[in-house]
Amino acid sequence: MMRARWADWHPQLALFIYSIPANAAVSLLSHEVALLDYGINQPMLLSTTVATGATAVAGYLDWHVFVPLLQTGKLEKYKSSRFARYCMDRFQQMPFTVIFAAAFTPIPFAPFKLLAFSANYPLRNYLSAVVLARAPRYLLLLWIGRELHLARWILVVGLVLVFVVGLWHVGSDWQKLLSRRRLT
Repeated sequence: MMRARWADWHPQLALFIYSIPANAAVSLLSHEVALLDYGINQPMLLSTTVATGATAVAGYLDWHVFVPLLQTGKLEKYKSSRFARYCMDRFQQMPFTVIFAAAFTPIPFAPFKLLAFSANYPLRNYLSAVVLARAPRYLLLLWIGRELHLARWILVVGLVLVFVVGLWHVGSDWQKLLSRRRLT
């Protein structure tokens, strides 16, 4: 008798569990690759709902971690820089639209999340913008996965590349930080 993997037993539970850390403010995981894969064999509307729900959970957790962290006085030096003030001023002109556009498009979303957290943007508005933008994006990714039928090995290679590039950037950032500390 062959033992089934837990992901085979309930793929939507696997998608939900994977999507929470993949949608965290700081993540090296790619939810796009998972959704392209799920589009091949899983129900699109159910997968969209599950991934969007997990994204809402990640957004809720992020907001409760990063808003208090970014409101501490330790980061005032960075928040008071000219560039940070410029970004914050632009963000506060249309925060919902900025979050919605960044969450829907393929541009990196993390900087816009941090703007929302730094501005102490209300949780309800933040989650509304994220959910309203991510649900159609997820449906589109699932549809693309269904139409393209990419081989799983291509998706795995793509996921590994994203992870390696992310680790490389994190490593270089840590290296810069440590070298700056040595100089002071």
